Amino acid sequence: MPLSAELSLLVTDDEEVRRLNRDYRGMDVPTDVLAFSQEEEPDPSEPPVDELRTAGVQTRAWSQRTRAAAADAAERRDRAKAARTPAAGPELNHGQAGGPRLLGDVVISAETARRQARERRQAFDDELALLVVHGVLHLTGWRDDTDAERRRMLNRGRNIWRLAQAVTPQPP
Repeated sequence: MPLSAELSLLVTDDEEVRRLNRDYRGMDVPTDVLAFSQEEEPDPSEPPVDELRTAGVQTRAWSQRTRAAAADAAERRDRAKAARTPAAGPELNHGQAGGPRLLGDVVISAETARRQARERRQAFDDELALLVVHGVLHLTGWRDDTDAERRRMLNRGRNIWRLAQAVTPQPP
């Protein structure tokens, strides 16, 4: 069976991204891209743990606010999943055996993307594409908490973006 995955993408403004960043990460500032994984949320019933970097293993230190936001997100996702009507046919069997892997949500601020595109002297569409790739990398487990991780992730994102450009047909 071919590998398949699904995610949602929201392109919005700085105000909405700031609100999400505040509510889910405890950071009351806008940012360019947020990623909310379906698979990497903390268990709100577990106590927070300190970050551990031993033999390549990382855990996260979750604040009370982050744990509450994760519990809220899980509850909303459960309600949304329960409200869905079953699809006809196995090709729409989301999140179940044989269906696409549900990665999560990527949220991009168009305002920040536009500013960054100007600063980097690149097209707005290119900046958006890089941010989508960056968000998807987060959804697939990539981290950028340290300078080394950030450089590695940015290089990986740029390589993926270049590859996508190379295989995408250009209009005549």
